[in-house]
Amino acid sequence: MNYNTLLSSHGIPPEDCFEIEYLTNDNEIMIFAKIKPNQRKCIYCNYPDSRIKEYKKKIIKSLPTGKDSTIIYFTLPRYVCPNCNKTYTHNLNSFTSNSITKSLKDKLIEKFATICTFKSIAKDYD
Repeated sequence: MNYNTLLSSHGIPPEDCFEIEYLTNDNEIMIFAKIKPNQRKCIYCNYPDSRIKEYKKKIIKSLPTGKDSTIIYFTLPRYVCPNCNKTYTHNLNSFTSNSITKSLKDKLIEKFATICTFKSIAKDYD
């Protein structure tokens, strides 16, 4: 399986990462990625050169890919603007704030439209 394809299908281009590691278990694929700090322009005052304040860890749980499920652990840079002193996190739009992918969220919404129990949906989608 091409792990870079898995990464980019979740909205994280592999070329935007400077550290990528992959681990596979019996039925789980784990991807560890560190995002390059390339969004230094302040989103509040448009100052061109914000500093990196810290790195925040995030997790994306995905739909199973074949027999395996995918979990992506990644670190995003958090910036601070020396001009306005506001902080902001590197922007990735492809996953929801609850750390699930948009495709998983859509599948869950579709499943809730059918007649089934919460327990069966939780069992199907972990």
